[in-house]
Amino acid sequence: FPYTTLFRSLVKGYTNQVFPALTLKQYDFLKEYVSFEIWDKRDDYIIVRFVTSFSTTQEEVNELSEYLKQAAKLG
Repeated sequence: FPYTTLFRSLVKGYTNQVFPALTLKQYDFLKEYVSFEIWDKRDDYIIVRFVTSFSTTQEEVNELSEYLKQAAKLG
């Protein structure tokens, strides 16, 4: 999952949850394409929470990964 190299993270861990720190531009872009929840707001960025489950498909993970790559370019 590329978020660890593309975004700052509030929590480091190896679970089905990730908490990337997004700029407002990244947040505005991603909210148009994927579902997630705001976990916290800090200074100039927003911490969001992505969660997978046993029913999450590899295709869905790949799709999210592509959106995250696009969002990372927005800085």
